[in-house]
Amino acid sequence: FDSIETKDLAEVSNGIFEYNINQDTTYGLKTRILKSTPQVLDNGIINMKMVLEPEIKIGYSENLQVGLIDGDDKFEMWFEDFAMRTMAMTDPKPKDIIFHPNKVHPFLTVTGGLRPITDIIITPGVTNRIAKMLVKLSHNPSIDAVFEKNNSSFDTLDIDLAYKTKSGRRFRVNVADVFDAETEHGCLITMRLLPKKPFTVEELGLPNVLTETIFNLKMGLILISGTTGSGKSTTMGALIDFLLKSKSVNLLTIESPIETIFPSENYPKSVITQREVGKHSISQSKSMESAVRQTLNMAMVGEIRNAHDAMMAIELAQSGHLIFATLHAGSTGESIDRIVEMFPSDQSKKVRDLLASQYKMGVAQTLVKGIHGQTELALEIFKTNIDIKAFITQTQEKDRQFSMREIIEMSRASGSMSFDQCLVNLFNQGKINEDIMMFNSPDTEALIFRQGKLGVKLSSKWDPVGNTLDLAMDNILVKRQQEKLEREMEEKARLEAEEAAAAEKTTLEDAFSQLNSLNSLNSYAPNKRPQ
Repeated sequence: FDSIETKDLAEVSNGIFEYNINQDTTYGLKTRILKSTPQVLDNGIINMKMVLEPEIKIGYSENLQVGLIDGDDKFEMWFEDFAMRTMAMTDPKPKDIIFHPNKVHPFLTVTGGLRPITDIIITPGVTNRIAKMLVKLSHNPSIDAVFEKNNSSFDTLDIDLAYKTKSGRRFRVNVADVFDAETEHGCLITMRLLPKKPFTVEELGLPNVLTETIFNLKMGLILISGTTGSGKSTTMGALIDFLLKSKSVNLLTIESPIETIFPSENYPKSVITQREVGKHSISQSKSMESAVRQTLNMAMVGEIRNAHDAMMAIELAQSGHLIFATLHAGSTGESIDRIVEMFPSDQSKKVRDLLASQYKMGVAQTLVKGIHGQTELALEIFKTNIDIKAFITQTQEKDRQFSMREIIEMSRASGSMSFDQCLVNLFNQGKINEDIMMFNSPDTEALIFRQGKLGVKLSSKWDPVGNTLDLAMDNILVKRQQEKLEREMEEKARLEAEEAAAAEKTTLEDAFSQLNSLNSLNSYAPNKRPQ
């Protein structure tokens, strides 16, 4: 800890640092996590509380070698038991389960990183066996057909499916063919734990501007953007849950696979139809085409992946439906570019015009680590206005007077909010520390420069002079002093050059004078040459 300054520790007191400790085991290198919490005592001394996180075990009496389980029935029973044990975990609470062909343990994705389940041993070939079982239990004819066409092999395949336990709990599953150190081909299996029911807007702490906006919208496109694992589907599910409870809605969901279950008994005023691509419909686009004839007023179309899906979503919105969709994009501004880039360049103007008329609200989000290890949701929100419509229709950066971030921040009074504004709010509320705020800012330098406007005072670690405006003024003064010094030096050099030239002129004049004198003497002594 010699490299950590005391004042820095004091600023993040009660925050948590994590350190990795590597340990050799029978099955290879294992990483343990050491959590450290600095606390400032009354006398100014900093006390470091350090805790070695326990290994993750899910309750088997001894290390279970999955490859030794005989028979498909017993294997399915074990997997059901494994899934239930994993879903019952609360500390840490897992988000994903990962089976990798080159790892001896399954891994869990938890807040802060990956953790192995150390009482389960995965031997070569086990991940392929799990993948075949999951394909069988998905009961999806399209997936079965793809698998059979590939000679019942996962080589070169990428498959999305759902796994449902006998108790009704669901997982979203991705199976991908990856390099296996022993057999060249192996299955990487990623399983996302899905909630029993949608989260509510209250549970997620979503701002009122979201619910107020969607409640008053009758048609248009609402896009929830974010990176993988940022909670896009969770946020979308909570917003739809709010509308189903608040209004009488005829809802259609189109997903691949179905992630969020909306039980009809929870929404007596609404009609809910859920379709899974490959199981209930040939394709997402086909489902969206038939949606026009189903007297809907709202649809959730899942992730927009291509131009056809994007155009169908826009046209559904244009025909009088309120459309919810997700998109892989890091910000609301990027979501516009992502959709436009799905189309040929000669269609970009048409697509921008359609988006400007139908894109009613944009949400982008990311999950950040809280000061006590909790997960916090950081949001960027825009409600479409004249400035945003102009931004969408302008194809050239040079034609735009403001960036999307600037437009959003100028529209704060109407409920729009930039990522930086949200991160500053979380920091000022004591939910995240300064490092997390700066690390997750889309533009750290811009945040430093705008800190006063955003309502935050950064420490000297991020802003050495404490105020960027002062720094800018100091730079101007320094530059002026340098320019003044340069002018003085140039003037001094000029004067010295003039003095040197004058001195040289005097020397030459003296020499010519002496020469003239000698010439005069020669006139009286012509036989003597002047030396």
